[in-house]
Amino acid sequence: MTPSSDGAAQTSPAAPQFDPRIWLLALGTFAVGTDNLVIAGILPVVADDLKVGIDSAGLLVTAYALSYGIGSPLMAAITGRLKRERMVVWAIGAFGVANLLCAIAPTYSFLIAARVLAGIAAAVYTPSAYALAVSVTTPERRGRALSTVLMGISSATVLGVPIGTAIGHTLGWHSSFVLVALLSAVAMGALLGIGLQGGEAAPSALLSVAARLRPLTRPTILLALAPNFLWGVGSMAMFAYVSPILSPYFGPSTIVLLLLINGLGGLVGSFFGGRLGDRFGPVRPMIACLSCNAINLTIWGLFNGSFALNAAVMFMYAICGWTMGPSQQVRIIRIDPASTTVTLALNNATFYFGNSIGAAMGGALIAYMQPSDLTFVSAFFAVLCLCALALSVTYNRRVLTAQS
Repeated sequence: MTPSSDGAAQTSPAAPQFDPRIWLLALGTFAVGTDNLVIAGILPVVADDLKVGIDSAGLLVTAYALSYGIGSPLMAAITGRLKRERMVVWAIGAFGVANLLCAIAPTYSFLIAARVLAGIAAAVYTPSAYALAVSVTTPERRGRALSTVLMGISSATVLGVPIGTAIGHTLGWHSSFVLVALLSAVAMGALLGIGLQGGEAAPSALLSVAARLRPLTRPTILLALAPNFLWGVGSMAMFAYVSPILSPYFGPSTIVLLLLINGLGGLVGSFFGGRLGDRFGPVRPMIACLSCNAINLTIWGLFNGSFALNAAVMFMYAICGWTMGPSQQVRIIRIDPASTTVTLALNNATFYFGNSIGAAMGGALIAYMQPSDLTFVSAFFAVLCLCALALSVTYNRRVLTAQS
């Protein structure tokens, strides 16, 4: 493969097939994805039961995302010398325990604390799973490998989130977290049973903690992370409150159906996202998806009372959002291949930092505007993402030109 800094890659005709280990790693991201997104579907139920406002309930998203954002790069640096195969197994186990604590939470404060623990465990598992997937595949298929692991999360939007939301509305929100704990146990058992073995250690494995965090000082990395951060803000400012957005028009069963349709879009996007990145390079798919979602979210805000329109918009919103993920990851890897584990952790961290700010921002704005107006906020951030991406690409090319 002969990649440009951000352009398309030429794929080797003799690239090997996927290693089945990559699909096992997706079992864990399925559990993580269910936990991360199911809260949006049960937020009003949690708020009613714990006697807090919807804005306070939204802080459950913020607590999880903030602990993930802080924990992801730090834990990647601290645990860099440990075997990734062990890290993913014990991290998904700890994630399951944290969700059991969420399930038995007697108070709002206890639930916040349990969400923080779940965020830290997810911060260890997810970047390690991505890095392990990269290490067991060839460079020309990295996008596909990352897409496969990401499909665990998008599959959760198809199955885990609608089922978890339905269970939460029927049996109580505690049951939704029990479901996530069970999924985590299944993933841990499967990973233990297969005798997971990784590929070659990354060059960063022998570096000090300070050296592993050095990418944070590089402008090329920071600028490349900016679109991911802004998309994290904009997407969660809206999606954390998707139930309040939809509930004036639809009942719980219809909302579950719309979440299922959204999940199907996510599955399509994550499946093709890595392939588009491998074929066309990471930048062009990101530009197309951000542009589409800026228009898509604006239409949603203007015409949100129609089931057919909601279904179409949520489907396309998910396709575009999930398509961007693998492309962003491939772009980060290309900029600094020697620090894959840390840069992927930073990439996840910036998105979840954005999520934490977006959820808090959406909760604050919802006091001054209709919930449906949050779609316009998300559309605005999609435009900001495009601007940040253009700045990052321009700066990266200038740096490469200066070095050549």
